[in-house]
Amino acid sequence: MKNLLFAIIVLLLCQQVTAQTVTEENGSFTASGAGYTAVIPAGRMLTSLVINGTEFLEKEAINPGTTFFNNGTPVAASKNRLEGSSVICSVEGYGRVTYRFLPGSIEIEAENTSAVNEDLFMLMSENVQAVTDGGGRCLPAYSRLEPGEYKWILGTAALETKGETKFWGPFIMCELFQFPLAPGKKCSAVLVPSSADFAERKQVIETILPALQEDKQDFILDSPAEYQVFQRQTKTAGRFYFSGRVNVPCDRVEYKISGRGINGKGFPSGFRTLSVSPQGCFGEYVSGPAGGWYKVEVRAIKGKKTVASKVLERVGIGEVFVGAGQSNSTNNGQFPIKQTLGMSSTTDGRVWKINDDPMLGHHDNTQGGSYYPALGDALYQKLGVPIGIASTGHGATGINHWMPGTELYAYMMERIRGFGKNGFRAVLWHQGESDALNPSDLSLVKMQAIIQSSVYDAGWEFPWFVAKVSYHSQQNSRWPNIRRAHQMLWNLGIAEEGPDTDMLTGDMRDFDGTGIHLSPKGLKAHGEMWADILGAWIRRWEEVNP
Repeated sequence: MKNLLFAIIVLLLCQQVTAQTVTEENGSFTASGAGYTAVIPAGRMLTSLVINGTEFLEKEAINPGTTFFNNGTPVAASKNRLEGSSVICSVEGYGRVTYRFLPGSIEIEAENTSAVNEDLFMLMSENVQAVTDGGGRCLPAYSRLEPGEYKWILGTAALETKGETKFWGPFIMCELFQFPLAPGKKCSAVLVPSSADFAERKQVIETILPALQEDKQDFILDSPAEYQVFQRQTKTAGRFYFSGRVNVPCDRVEYKISGRGINGKGFPSGFRTLSVSPQGCFGEYVSGPAGGWYKVEVRAIKGKKTVASKVLERVGIGEVFVGAGQSNSTNNGQFPIKQTLGMSSTTDGRVWKINDDPMLGHHDNTQGGSYYPALGDALYQKLGVPIGIASTGHGATGINHWMPGTELYAYMMERIRGFGKNGFRAVLWHQGESDALNPSDLSLVKMQAIIQSSVYDAGWEFPWFVAKVSYHSQQNSRWPNIRRAHQMLWNLGIAEEGPDTDMLTGDMRDFDGTGIHLSPKGLKAHGEMWADILGAWIRRWEEVNP
């Protein structure tokens, strides 16, 4: 009898621990379950989700928590009601979201009740820095993820998600949990409070701080890297930069470069020595002819024995560019495209790869198509040297997002400073759609501040090429205010003239011509427009820098 009574008490206690409650006060709802507390304020949708004492939603964004987006406009809930354990948030003319609060999870169903495409966004905290998937991989939280099962980790707390959501990010400040909703469509997802063990937390740290793993290697070669392009200083010459560290005892570090440049000249035969500190670190510039790809061999020698080595098959001296701006400067084309000549590459400031979409380094980490593969091909055909591109863009951003002191400005400057003085040719700026209606003189002054501040902060003069861009749709393909600002930047000599991409209409745009982004045909044309302008400008530079 005592055992039975004890079992009943344990069962009741377990039920109490795992029970959920939903309370309402002045139109606001608070739901609690095992390991979570969720808040839906009056006139809004879910804005707070605390997992084991840790907030997982962004609180500092302009539109924190969860909102419908229609054509870029955020819309909050207008009517909220409680039905059992569910809170139903409705937005008249848009759709509804149903949150079902269960003892150990939250079920979300979003429905589009309008006649146009909608998106439901939930902004996750910028403090959430890594996510694991079902395959055991740990990825930066800003990775663009397709529907599936994931575990978002923040300290010892975690949030497991599964369902029809997509994840994009960072959305200026945070990660983006998205339901894409066609008219009449419903999407659902399940959120499960969880925790992260020591091994998972260690994996997160190594993912977001990869340098922590490098100490395990015998030989770290930071530069050059496979597919790296160094900016040439004259038409026919430039410099490689060798840097790294040897973590095993050695007497010397040597390098050898093989291949011939565009001037027909090669490199000295045999290995040559690099200066190495007592700690095994080295950093040294080595001159060479413009061209590539070159084979580079680096080795550490102890006595007569090679104790560590690296071999790179493709390193070049050519033309390097930094891209910036909004979505048409990133991987937002409906379909990715590829380079065809194998002579251009992309970098995020650390890793280099062949210049196929998706490009590396975009701040929004998008995974679609860009104009850069076509630019690389077309510019290589004009100049005969490898092309390197580092894009820092972020979709849906306005000029204000790029002003000095902002996160995006700092992100762009990190890449600019990383190349060093005279380490790249120019910044390529493609932005304007978000500022189409702003006064021309205001946009001009702000762009001038960004350009001049970037040059001052970098410590050397480099040009900006600014595209003329304002396209929104077939019906609204040109907006005079921002186009006038771009023209004034050119006329005043603040920036060099970029392409007029508002000319790319019809089947140059994605979604059968209805989209604001570019189709593969449009991406190719876009890249070739840039190549025509840059090629002619660089040819003039070559005449005075033979």
